[in-house]
Amino acid sequence: MSPGSVIPGFLRKADYRLPEDMSRPVIMIGAGTGIAPFKGFWMKRLAQKQEGHEIGKIMLYFGCRKRNMELLKTETDQLRKMGIDFERRDALSREKGEPRQYVQDLVREDGEKIYKTWMEEDGVIFICGKVAMAEEVGQVLRNILEVYGKMDKEEATQVMKNKKSQGSYQLDLFG
Repeated sequence: MSPGSVIPGFLRKADYRLPEDMSRPVIMIGAGTGIAPFKGFWMKRLAQKQEGHEIGKIMLYFGCRKRNMELLKTETDQLRKMGIDFERRDALSREKGEPRQYVQDLVREDGEKIYKTWMEEDGVIFICGKVAMAEEVGQVLRNILEVYGKMDKEEATQVMKNKKSQGSYQLDLFG
């Protein structure tokens, strides 16, 4: 590379942030390095709680290959001890002796809970990671709306578009 070389790239505006209302529940879904922004989210919520604010529950669905790759597990385990309503589920896709599991599988398993948190408790869903993972999770979320919200595919798709425009369904995707 020499001076004056052209480096291709792009910029995009990121509106990936916690809701102003601290009592709103947060559902974070990511795999691998997709956990990175979520650390900032739970640290902010912890600081808000320590300042005396009422904060909503936090749910984390995290995917990694093996148990020894469960990033920030010790840190997230401490949050419950600090009085945060925090739930973490890990999907392991390459753990020897266990069936392959991905975050979308966990989201599907918890469909009723996710529906209630997102739709009835006005929760916010954040997805961070690769595009393919987010597409799979999006399909599962639409199916959750169809099943638990008793919607057809078109209604569920429209609800997801509305949630996205309202900031209640946020994506930060790469690769």
